[in-house]
Amino acid sequence: MNARMRTAVVVAALFCLVLTGCARFSASKKMDMGPFGENTTAMVNDIKQGFVFKKPILIKPYMYGAALEKTRKDRDDVRKVLGAVVLYSTQVVNLSRAKFTDQEKAKALGEYIQKLAGRLVEHRDPDIQYSQEKFDATIKTIVSEQTFLDALASAQPLVDAMEKYVSDTLEIMSEAINQFGDEVAVRIDKNSAEPLDSFSSLKAIQVRSIKSYSLLTSYRDGNADALDALVLNDPALRTYVKKGTALSPRELDTMEKELMLRLQNVQTMLDQLKPRIDVYYAEVQEMDDVLRTVQDAIRKMRVAVILWSRSHANLGAGIPVPPEIDLASMITGGAVGAAKKVVPGL
Repeated sequence: MNARMRTAVVVAALFCLVLTGCARFSASKKMDMGPFGENTTAMVNDIKQGFVFKKPILIKPYMYGAALEKTRKDRDDVRKVLGAVVLYSTQVVNLSRAKFTDQEKAKALGEYIQKLAGRLVEHRDPDIQYSQEKFDATIKTIVSEQTFLDALASAQPLVDAMEKYVSDTLEIMSEAINQFGDEVAVRIDKNSAEPLDSFSSLKAIQVRSIKSYSLLTSYRDGNADALDALVLNDPALRTYVKKGTALSPRELDTMEKELMLRLQNVQTMLDQLKPRIDVYYAEVQEMDDVLRTVQDAIRKMRVAVILWSRSHANLGAGIPVPPEIDLASMITGGAVGAAKKVVPGL
């Protein structure tokens, strides 16, 4: 999917999430929050797999350095937050279906958030930029709410902080993984510099020799100017040429044999180098695959965390996540089909 299409999908999804259900659900009206938890779990579990390097084999010796360690640390921190996102979203659904009063649900939600995110805020590992004082005040507000929807709305600042943390960290990861890719590319090129240089030089000799053979054939066919072009192209054959003297058939045969022998020797050496050159290109391809996989996961998670936060905000406003809009498919592969439900004709 091209960038324009991805943008259309994201805009369509957000448009739907914001505008679906104009009227706020009343506290007494039952709202199914199942799609919120289901979509969140499906999206996060699928995308988290993209943060796992696909056990590279060829490039494993090149995988080291500060940029890689930074990427791995940020990846692990993001995965911690994503795990909390899934657990929290599941608990929201469970509480919405529990046979509690609204006040009991609000109190249970606050207590769960205190347990789930309390250590994260206290130890700042990872640091979601949410102070202990603000966290305590948020929990106090949540547990004091009279309705479950109001409790969800009061939890929104913490949800927004988690969204911002993930988005900012993913941006840093994207830059770090690109830097890591550049470093690995340099290491791969350095390790293969000699065979690559030899291969390039041999290919140049091969091309020059083929051209010399073509010029020699042209001279045999009566093109006298081809001889000067031959010597200019291939100075090594100058010893066979005497200025102002035509070459005899025997001399032409000797030059041809030398060219053919040279081409055979060059091809033999190219064949010997080919396995090493193939390894080089396989290393480059494997590195490209790793980078593409991680960057794709980063791109998907950026969209997913925005949709999760907006969905949560809508729940607090009494606007359900519509089950007919499959957010999981929208992010993990069925984007165009899902978007058509929102924007016909896309």
